[in-house]
Amino acid sequence: MGESGRKHRLRFPLALMSLSQQSAYYDPTQYDDPKDEMPVAGADNGLSLADFNGKAYNDPQWDALLDQLTLTPSADAISSIIPRMVFWAATWHPPW
Repeated sequence: MGESGRKHRLRFPLALMSLSQQSAYYDPTQYDDPKDEMPVAGADNGLSLADFNGKAYNDPQWDALLDQLTLTPSADAISSIIPRMVFWAATWHPPW
């Protein structure tokens, strides 16, 4: 027992735990804010990346362009990369 009279337990990093184990340590409701708004996705603002050639980094139209993005293309891009990463990790050997 420690000085405070409680037993010290070894806790594994959350990255090494399954999602069900992590949920015992993580409570998302403590981060809820009723003023939060869901992001817009799939808006039809008629913008393309070419419209932003020469625009400032903090131009407010960037938000309108980001509102046009959807989750599907992002998920497709990620899912096409994962099998390559798994193959690389399985076949790569350190040079030593």
